[in-house]
Amino acid sequence: MGFVYMRGRKWWVSYKDGSGVLRRQSTTATAKGAAKRLLLELEHRADRQAKGLEALPAADGGGTVLAALERWVEVGLKGKPSHDGIKSTVKKHFGNHPIGAMRLADVCVTDIDDFLGIKEDQGLSSQTRAHLRAFLRAAYKEATRTGRWLGPNPVDSAIRVKVRTEKERDFIRAEEVPLILGSLEPKDRPLFAVAFYCGLSKADLLGLRVSDVDLERGVLARRRQKTGVEIRVPLVAGVEPFVRQAVEAAKELSSPFVFPGPDGSRLRDDFKLARKLRWAMEKAGLVEKWVHKCRRPSCRHVLEDLKDGTPRPCPQCGMVMWPTGVVREGIDFHSIRHTAASLMLMAGVPPLVVKETMGWASLSMLEKRYGHLLTEHLAREAKRYDLKLDAERLLRPLRKEQSRTIHAQSVVVSLERAPGSPENHSDTGGIQERRKGFEPSTPSLGSSCSTN
Repeated sequence: MGFVYMRGRKWWVSYKDGSGVLRRQSTTATAKGAAKRLLLELEHRADRQAKGLEALPAADGGGTVLAALERWVEVGLKGKPSHDGIKSTVKKHFGNHPIGAMRLADVCVTDIDDFLGIKEDQGLSSQTRAHLRAFLRAAYKEATRTGRWLGPNPVDSAIRVKVRTEKERDFIRAEEVPLILGSLEPKDRPLFAVAFYCGLSKADLLGLRVSDVDLERGVLARRRQKTGVEIRVPLVAGVEPFVRQAVEAAKELSSPFVFPGPDGSRLRDDFKLARKLRWAMEKAGLVEKWVHKCRRPSCRHVLEDLKDGTPRPCPQCGMVMWPTGVVREGIDFHSIRHTAASLMLMAGVPPLVVKETMGWASLSMLEKRYGHLLTEHLAREAKRYDLKLDAERLLRPLRKEQSRTIHAQSVVVSLERAPGSPENHSDTGGIQERRKGFEPSTPSLGSSCSTN
């Protein structure tokens, strides 16, 4: 019979595994009840292993969770564009958490649920937590394939993460782009100009190399960082001088990257491009409102929904307040990529060309993100299909025929509604003929025919 106890600040469990060996291990439980539920799960697994219903784990318990994840990354993602990004994510989230040091045989469903719950408390999005759960599940599958883990996958029984619908993104209007570029610092304008008019993502911009630029043909040829799809982006006339200036500056630093850091190396992925965009929009006045905050620690007074960013004294302590502009909801640096696609569509570029330029695998992304712009594009293209017909002249006889038919129908209705009329019964055939559209619309001669 196992038991739980607290050592230091952690809850521990003591139980006998499937081989009859007494084991003591720390848990991620934060309460005694959660530790007891974990103990019951471990004892149930050990009982199944002792009865031969479940295979015994390897002598080392299958290794640690972090080692299994790293093995899956190196084997399952070798040569894929997402390799480096997922490797960094695994090290960041599993390397700094107790679950990363646990053996595969010691991990229970409760540990996985607690791990994902902690990540939720840390502010991670539902999509990121769903990815972490998928990484852990894939690591167990890889351990099963190599014989390091022979039991069921515990991730399958863990609570699924419901991914919330992605927030609706806005895009920057065509007339706002020059204002933003003019408000940026001169050294940042080439990067943002390429982002606005070429539609490259942040990772593709930071990884853009001088060898990817062909100024003679006016083309950027690059393999997308996210999908590995090779794209060829044409350089419009307005953005080519920015690219030329950036390439010359990179050659002066002897850097292989078009937009390098001060030392010529590649800019970090966490480089604050979104902050630069927000500052430029504030300087250009493209904000919905202004919020003024007092900088004195003992005051921190806030004035919201103001119409200008003019510095003003705090009404409580008199210190100058700090103005901050609030841009439109849904605007961030990735919105620039949406802006590029939107500008192309509104300029009349065919959707297939937009798809190839943006590097999408299919047109479904275009329909999902830019359905309203596609509708406008189709309406504009439909107006170009003009048969040069004189509709008024062609419809004039049709309108006369319609008025004659309506008049005949009104006469029929008036005859049907006439009560006690002597012609009401004798002219029934004529009425039926007129209803069916026979011509001429005169009373039927059937009643006066000699053969009757």
